[in-house]
Amino acid sequence: AKILRTTGIITGVVFSIVAMVIIAGAIKLSIYARKKKIAIMMLVGASNSFIRSPFLIEGALIGIVGGLFACGAIYAIIFLVNKYTIIHPTSPPLEYMLALIGFSFLIGVISAQISVSSFLREDG
Repeated sequence: AKILRTTGIITGVVFSIVAMVIIAGAIKLSIYARKKKIAIMMLVGASNSFIRSPFLIEGALIGIVGGLFACGAIYAIIFLVNKYTIIHPTSPPLEYMLALIGFSFLIGVISAQISVSSFLREDG
């Protein structure tokens, strides 16, 4: 049981890092696609927080959607394991699923914050 728990934690950390890199890349692409609009906003005096907020929202939405997909995948795997094997795992408690979605939300926001901050340092 201890090996399984350790493996699960390591896998979770690796997947979290991969998710952060992917989300940060997606936000960077979004930033560079809107680079001219951002430059115009900077010229007319928009604050960094005004420029940053749409990208933070985008990162949050990506995180939430990713968390929802992960919850769906967990329930699908449990269903299939119950149906086709003699092992019958139970579904995780709702609190765990909500924590997963919340953690995914945080990963999205943090990744977006890192991407936008690095862009604003380069350009601003």
